Amino acid sequence: MTHDQIRTVLEAVLREMGVADPRVHLERPRDPTHGDVATNVAMTLASTLRRPPRAIAQEIQERIPQGTGGIASVEVAGPGFLNFRLTTSAVGEVVGRILNEGSDFGRSKTGANQPVVVEFVSANPTGLLHLGHGRQAALGDAVCSLLEWTGWKVHREFYYNDAGRQIERLAESVRARYLQGLGLEAAVPEDGYHGSTVTDVAQEFLAAEGDRWREDPSGEGLSRMRRFAVERLRREQDRDLNGFRVHFDEYYLESSLYDDGRVDETVQRLRKTGLVFEQDGAVWLRTSEFGDQKDRVMIKSDGSATYFLPDVAYHVTKWERGFHHAINVQGADHHGTVARVRAGLQALGLPEGYPEYILHQMVTVEQGGQEVKFSKRAGDYLTLRDLVEEVGVDVTRYFFLMRKPEAHLVFDLDWARDQSDKNPVYKAQYAHARVCSILRRAGLGNGSGGDEGSDLQGAELGLLAQDSERELIQTLGEFPALVERAAAARAPHLVCDYLEQTAGQVNAWYHAGNPTRNPELAVLHPDPRLRRARLALTEAVRIVLASALSVLGIHAPERMERAPDEDRSHEDPSDEAAAAPGGMDYRSAGVDLDRAERAKEGIRDLVDATRDRWTLSGMGSFGGLYAVPDDAVRPVLVSSADGVGTKLKVAFLTGIHDSVGQCLVNHCVNDILVQGARPLFFLDYLATGEVEEGMVESVVAGIARACRENGCALLGGETAQMPDFYAPGEYDLAGFIVGLVDRDRLLDGSRVREGDVLVGMGSSGLHTNGYTLARRIVFERAGLGVDDPFPEMDESVGSVLLRVHRSYLPALTPEVEEGTVRALAHITGGGIPGNLPRVLPEGLGARIRTDSWEIPTVFRILAELGGVARDEMFRVFNMGVGMVAVVAPDEAEALVNRLRDRGERAWILGEITGSGSVEID
Repeated sequence: MTHDQIRTVLEAVLREMGVADPRVHLERPRDPTHGDVATNVAMTLASTLRRPPRAIAQEIQERIPQGTGGIASVEVAGPGFLNFRLTTSAVGEVVGRILNEGSDFGRSKTGANQPVVVEFVSANPTGLLHLGHGRQAALGDAVCSLLEWTGWKVHREFYYNDAGRQIERLAESVRARYLQGLGLEAAVPEDGYHGSTVTDVAQEFLAAEGDRWREDPSGEGLSRMRRFAVERLRREQDRDLNGFRVHFDEYYLESSLYDDGRVDETVQRLRKTGLVFEQDGAVWLRTSEFGDQKDRVMIKSDGSATYFLPDVAYHVTKWERGFHHAINVQGADHHGTVARVRAGLQALGLPEGYPEYILHQMVTVEQGGQEVKFSKRAGDYLTLRDLVEEVGVDVTRYFFLMRKPEAHLVFDLDWARDQSDKNPVYKAQYAHARVCSILRRAGLGNGSGGDEGSDLQGAELGLLAQDSERELIQTLGEFPALVERAAAARAPHLVCDYLEQTAGQVNAWYHAGNPTRNPELAVLHPDPRLRRARLALTEAVRIVLASALSVLGIHAPERMERAPDEDRSHEDPSDEAAAAPGGMDYRSAGVDLDRAERAKEGIRDLVDATRDRWTLSGMGSFGGLYAVPDDAVRPVLVSSADGVGTKLKVAFLTGIHDSVGQCLVNHCVNDILVQGARPLFFLDYLATGEVEEGMVESVVAGIARACRENGCALLGGETAQMPDFYAPGEYDLAGFIVGLVDRDRLLDGSRVREGDVLVGMGSSGLHTNGYTLARRIVFERAGLGVDDPFPEMDESVGSVLLRVHRSYLPALTPEVEEGTVRALAHITGGGIPGNLPRVLPEGLGARIRTDSWEIPTVFRILAELGGVARDEMFRVFNMGVGMVAVVAPDEAEALVNRLRDRGERAWILGEITGSGSVEID
């Protein structure tokens, strides 16, 4: 029986007593001997009914017969409290309801599907996200989640302040670093941005644009730097938010308010109100008419708008888009803007109090009792990325949420790192993992319910009569009311409080049922009826804990490392359901599902960090969902699949696995780049005999890193265990990529003409081809090991052979977009003779001048050690050329110079001929 049901009974009785609109507040007594539920309603009605509260309580008691709706007894206590004790069957009904509703337990339709826009983070694209942005991201996302749980139609929105003085300061700061990079004297403005992030942006701009803005960095050059910096820093912010599991439905640009005439339109509408006046050359609005402390300037004397004006225009668009409920989650430093924005909106006829504001206080980080202040990346503040890398996403989100927004938050790193019940995140997650382990030990699937646990719904729940069981069930039953209360108050910290309380009760209930000390209280009781009832309670605990964690955006792990002294008497000691005596299970057959699940958990954050605004699905979906970007007029999807060949054998020998993951992505990126496409998303397939601890995580870390570097979402993948197929410690790896190109920019070789020039771009080494021959030469013929020095090189054999396959996307994207290149050839298996003809029109060939570049030492040594003929070397290896671009003769020298400015090794390789074949001189 839930609180809502008891409230319904009480309200009916009070109406019989003449109370027109009864309001009943219920709570659980602190002392369990006082009953299960208590109310002070008699005392609150004493003045209304003009009777002593105890007399009112006694009448209520008399009007509720014992056994009504599962109420075992009603007692009057003290001056007029009413204490209710429930029947065991009524208590058990809560468990039945949880099992029936599953992950929907706690959801409601309070919001009636009304639209509400929640704006949060809304960081200026002038640097990395700081801790305030991080707290705001966690808070805004959790508020959205609570609203969704209570039936609201939530629209998550990020307002980009990409116009105004702060963007000019960013551009000026990048310009100064750009000029410094050219060896010129230039100072970053005193009020500019001094962190290394801006230096990195300037270096990337220099690599992309070269020194073309050396003489005139203030005109078009400054404009290009501004656009480049904003887009680059937006990508960095998106990356951090995606990794933090925060995603938005819409990104609204401040600049669009000017471009679309919204700001001017707002000025005209305000002028018509008669509340606008001019003073000292500026345009003012009489916001004091609507409760603001003073009137506000809309347009400064120099003609530029204050922040106030676009803020009003932006919120008008929210109202006009149908969002008559709007919530802004912002830092406490925005306190002064609340009254003025609301006043401006009231002047335009919008209701008082629109929008609603949630203001949060600052975050400071401490370690060893001392404040931690600075980030090497940002220069003068700690970043969200710093904190997440230090303690992880789950801990960071929870700590940001566990205090009221209006309270200053001290983030204690020592506390956050603690792996014990002292850490509330660990405590809650471990409680979930613990009940999953109990369910596994009972043979209920993987510990997460499902069809295999459906028969628990028929359990005799009235058998759950122990005090610890009743108390725990009461807490579980409070979850729906908790969600309603937290949503209404915009208070995710209440969910944190609930999780800590519930996890504590779960642990106490678990330890009370130690089979050795208290066999009668054991969950896995020998009596099948009692065992089944307690397993039903265990599943109910799992459902509620998982739901509460999901509200906060925190994972609910099914397995976690145990502390050495942990009591695990109920848990599955092998983390797998035991096989019948003499029988078999999947693990004994060679497939360890639990180890695979742990590996999956280990890569979740890596995958999440690659998500972008078009990624619609998360890890674990049957299919990856990705929205087609709308920035191409005539979009064409380009796909490719590839592997890394026997380069994997070198990874097996060295135990270094991340580099092959990077190679896989870069190889695929280059394959679609030759058709002019930019990558959208990537999928991987890893097959192995046995999942080794750390191996999968290392491979996927390399894949995820390359995906981030190439601006590509890691949308999904598959890890297959095939113990009878692969040797121990070995695996195979394949990748699948999809990219996008506008049909008008598609590179298909049709523009190539005889006389065009070939420009070569340097490789890092063997890339991903020719390893079967290379390994035979190095390991068998030369007798070298992976740790031996490679001849004539200052690296080990393993290091040389595992060099990462280069991605040419950053260097060539500007050329593809400008239409400079007429064709591109990725030099992979088959070398130059096998790959260049693939992009040439029929009848055309090429002449390659081998004296135009210095063939790297690794290829010369391989040829000498293996006695490999020159033609065979060119047919198997890339020979130091990873990509070939075809350009018009008058573009060749300029292209070489631009590529070199971007840090590439580039040279004129040869020319297109009419011979129909590739000739290597």
